[in-house]
Amino acid sequence: MKKKKKTIICTAAAALLLIVSGVLMYINSPRYIIKNTVMWYEKDFTLPLFCQKIKFKYNKENGNYTGKFQISERDAYRLWDKLDAANSRASLAQNAMMRAFKRQVHEALKEEVLNASSVVNLLVETKGKKVVKREGIEPEKIYPEEWMVEEDAELLAYYYTHPRYIERVTLFQDTLGGRPPYCYIVIYKNKDDQYYLCIKRTDFSDWDGPVGGR
Repeated sequence: MKKKKKTIICTAAAALLLIVSGVLMYINSPRYIIKNTVMWYEKDFTLPLFCQKIKFKYNKENGNYTGKFQISERDAYRLWDKLDAANSRASLAQNAMMRAFKRQVHEALKEEVLNASSVVNLLVETKGKKVVKREGIEPEKIYPEEWMVEEDAELLAYYYTHPRYIERVTLFQDTLGGRPPYCYIVIYKNKDDQYYLCIKRTDFSDWDGPVGGR
């Protein structure tokens, strides 16, 4: 009886240790880190469940990271759709905020409007009243790391995101000198029809941003 009880306790302890180890591995994984940084408030963007990590460099001290992952064509377009939806959501929130601040009734703003990640499509720009495709983007110069984007890349998506920040107002307050961290996201296809997701999160302490600015 004692032997059986001891076996049960050892099995339970081993199972608990396995669960704790699994949780620790997950919260330190690129998938979890990206989920909690790309769209700080909404958390509805992360890595596909099945993708190949090319490289992931993470700085635990400041939360900055640089990652590249090979993904399927299907996942590439799914992620692109998520970014597009987030971009539309961010635009609606921004417009609502501007109207409220003009009328000086920002106290009445809904939480989901005030606390919405900023998501900007860098493949386009506004000229006059028209939104047009940006010219002269050199994919290989977006990031300082040479291994991130190939010279022959066909850019499918190019966005930056950051948590909306207003001092003492928004949920996000963890800034560096009043500046929130940014995530620069690229989805591209190379000449061999392989798809990649590249993400760089930075507080700009070690990088000034991509060529051409924001």
